[in-house]
Amino acid sequence: VQYRVLAASLGDQENPLPSSQSEMELSKPSQDQGLQFVVPCVFMASLSALCFGYHLSVVNGPLEAITFSATGVTNNLVAQGLVVSTLLMGATFGSLVAGKLADSMGRKKTLLLCGLVLALGPALCVILPGLVPQATRFSALILGRVITGVGVGIASSICPLYISEVSPNKLRGSLGSVNQLTICVGIVLGLLANLIYSASQWRIMFLWSTLPGASLAFCAQWVLPESPRYLASRNLGDKAREAALRLWGSTSQALEEARNMLNTTPGMEEEEEEESPSEKREKPSIFSKKYRKVLTMCVMMFV
Repeated sequence: VQYRVLAASLGDQENPLPSSQSEMELSKPSQDQGLQFVVPCVFMASLSALCFGYHLSVVNGPLEAITFSATGVTNNLVAQGLVVSTLLMGATFGSLVAGKLADSMGRKKTLLLCGLVLALGPALCVILPGLVPQATRFSALILGRVITGVGVGIASSICPLYISEVSPNKLRGSLGSVNQLTICVGIVLGLLANLIYSASQWRIMFLWSTLPGASLAFCAQWVLPESPRYLASRNLGDKAREAALRLWGSTSQALEEARNMLNTTPGMEEEEEEESPSEKREKPSIFSKKYRKVLTMCVMMFV
């Protein structure tokens, strides 16, 4: 039912594709225009992955200076371990709640929240220790690191999810790799910051990371569209149509992409259960022949 309602709202079910060569030619500019919007959306969403990689590496160089400024003790290995591990603790919590947030709030609002947290966490690490007494400076620093970790954990889930849902089928694999690429770029930028700035300038390194977080929040609020698949799963056919047209450009392509996305919605799963075994689609598996070569390469590289 969900599928048929959205398909009807996206266009003519009986003739969803261009009926003539001239109509196909007329639809090409709008498709290109749509794809030109998808790619910037992917890179804007990947700002969260940039922060992910940056925070993993930027703390390595000035770690001793960070702990000394907060505790006044040199070579405090316990404090150094806490500065590093609390980010991962926050990331664990963030990754656990990210899926629930994405389903309840929507992909767009979750990206907005992620950007705000990624901007707030580093800012607290820099500003808050200077506003509290010496005895509580380290606790204030740890609080900022935990909040940053929550943002990193949310980013690890929402960024690939959003990219996969807004990317067209023919570009989904290529655009999906942007997430991993941006994480690596963030790691490199963090290491470059260690080379450019001295350890005592760690606050500047942290403040730099607030820019992509704030930029992500701005883009999520004013630029990025909501995922058509999420809107379809909430039975918001008109909004799903609008988002699909904005992302993919033409009505025919938007209908095709919406159909592909609706194949995995809860409503479709219930319909499949009512079908006979011969009519049921084979569920995709990572162990299927289609992914055998890629899976073998990944396993061998890890070995």
